[in-house]
Amino acid sequence: MNAKIECENEKDNATPTDMLASYMDKLLKKDAKEKSSESELDNVLSECVFLFKHIRDKDVFIEVYKELLAKRLLSSKSASIDDEKNALVKIKVLQGANFTSRVEGMLNDMGVAATGNKAYHTATSDLYQVSVGVWSVLFVYYELGIYVL
Repeated sequence: MNAKIECENEKDNATPTDMLASYMDKLLKKDAKEKSSESELDNVLSECVFLFKHIRDKDVFIEVYKELLAKRLLSSKSASIDDEKNALVKIKVLQGANFTSRVEGMLNDMGVAATGNKAYHTATSDLYQVSVGVWSVLFVYYELGIYVL
């Protein structure tokens, strides 16, 4: 991998697991500078999953990844749900559905919430001048007490 991996919090004691999750977080954000095309992003994600295959602390990785994903989704900083699903499918192929089920639940929640928001805006667009968005998510996936935006 030619890209420079920097940990989000820049700690000296950051593990490779933390750095990989942080790098994937940066790739999947709206403001990602490295992302120039879908095929290039797919190639970089494949390289990240190759590295993931060789780390020992896969459970730690998925917890860090899940926390960063929750922050991306709840603050609307995710570049694309399709890119998020693509990254998750690559991990799922290696580790199985049970390993990624909570993360998949988070992505499904956002799809349901987006549909609900769209229906709400359609129904109330003539009634109100103010635009309101509500995200209805399941606590079991997000553990909201942990994720302060």
